[in-house]
Amino acid sequence: RSQPSAKVTMERLARFGSNVVYLRGAEMDAAQSGRAVAQLHALFFAPANDEGKTVDFFQLVATTPRELMDRYGPAIVELIGSFRFMPAA
Repeated sequence: RSQPSAKVTMERLARFGSNVVYLRGAEMDAAQSGRAVAQLHALFFAPANDEGKTVDFFQLVATTPRELMDRYGPAIVELIGSFRFMPAA
């Protein structure tokens, strides 16, 4: 609602190793500058703990000028692919 120009450009599930990730691409005009930006959102649910029913949720949001997403997109996907959950100590 706060970004009326926002539009979803892509949605899909992806697997990076043992992580299943919901990916969503979006484009919008930046609130203050009006510059066109593109975002890639990656949403992860942490593995369930044997003792609990709830899990942690992590979201990564990468933003770049829209015209540069093709250049920086591969590095953003590499960053998302490197995300790992570590076992509790």
